[in-house]
Amino acid sequence: MREQTFFKPLLASVSGLVIWAAHFGIIYAVNALNCERRWMDQTVLGMGLVPFAITMATIAAVLGLAIIAALAFLDKAPNLPDAANERTSVFFRKLTITVTALALVAVIYQTIPVYVVPACA
Repeated sequence: MREQTFFKPLLASVSGLVIWAAHFGIIYAVNALNCERRWMDQTVLGMGLVPFAITMATIAAVLGLAIIAALAFLDKAPNLPDAANERTSVFFRKLTITVTALALVAVIYQTIPVYVVPACA
């Protein structure tokens, strides 16, 4: 009999938070570099450097969160190996979807100020 592990389903459950934390770190790093290096006048594809970089990070984060939520919703996320633990498996599936949805809201809310407040203001 295989030893059961909670590591894979737990990792799937918190992966949305990991993406949110990475996005949060990227926003602060881009803003800090922008203010330190004085890149306020730099543009990429007609957008300022900071809004462009953070928009790209946001798109990547939203896509990652959508993939995690879709895998959990379709029950393709890592589950417990034993069918006797179906209730626990359903719990981790619902937990993954809920945490990912909350992470999506956090990513969107922390992106909004990029378009409202000027960089280094």
